[in-house]
Order: sequence, then C-alpha cells, then structure tokens
Amino acid sequence: MFNTSYYRGGDVTNNNTVKINAVTGAILKNHPKSWFERFHLTSNRAKALFKEGGHEAFKEVWKKWDFVSSGPDGRYVQERDADKDITILQMVICGDMEVMAELVYTKDYVNVIDDRDARIRELEKELEKAYQVIGEVVDKPNPFTKE
Repeated sequence: MFNTSYYRGGDVTNNNTVKINAVTGAILKNHPKSWFERFHLTSNRAKALFKEGGHEAFKEVWKKWDFVSSGPDGRYVQERDADKDITILQMVICGDMEVMAELVYTKDYVNVIDDRDARIRELEKELEKAYQVIGEVVDKPNPFTKE
C-alpha cells in the first residue's frame, strides 16, 4: 500500500512510503485431520519439526524392574511413538522469524493417501464395467482393453 503526502507551500515536497504486509500468502486447511501451529524458527518446536529425517515423537513409559529392591519398583524410559510423528504440509511466514504451519500426524497423512488410491482403483474398475456395458449396447470398443 502506498501512502502519499503532498505539502503545499514555498517548498514542494512529495513524500512516498511503502507499507508491506509481512504475511507471504494464504494458508488453507488441506487435510481433514490437520491443525495449525505458529512458532518461531529458532524455537525448540521448530528444531523438533525440522529435524533431519523428519519429526520423531517419543513417549515416557514406566518400566518395572525384573527384581524388587528397597527403592522404586521401576523407572520412566523414553520410547518411540510412531503414531505421533508429524508431517508438515505447508508453511507461511507471519513476521520476523515467525511461521504458521499446517501439521498432520504422519500416520493420518499416509492413511488418507492410501484411501484415495484405493478409491481411485475402485472407480477405475466401475468405469471399465460401464464401458463394457456401453460397448455391448452401442457396439463401440472398450478403451480399457488393448485391441
């Protein structure tokens, strides 16, 4: 947006300033199970999400000792929790080193892709059957068969 100021008087001065919106574009929800998060690019959240090889989630699990001593009967240990791994779908810059990201659990993202592929295969089979019926009725060749 341009702000222009004109001053009248002995000296004619034109003053133009440019104001720039820091948001780089629109961000829309693309996945039914996704959510949005805003974070700073140097935060611990950013470091976890941008880690080489992708985000890996861990959970604390209570492990009991095989033997009983006078102390506690176990301890907490960290185990991988693959169900909570996160995939970044898209990001937009919101300010100085601030971003908003659409995130989804990796398992949900992969399941939707697999479901779509399966549905496409079902539709292709139905279309092939329809072409067979149409071909029998109007005596046209089936485009799905190689003749």
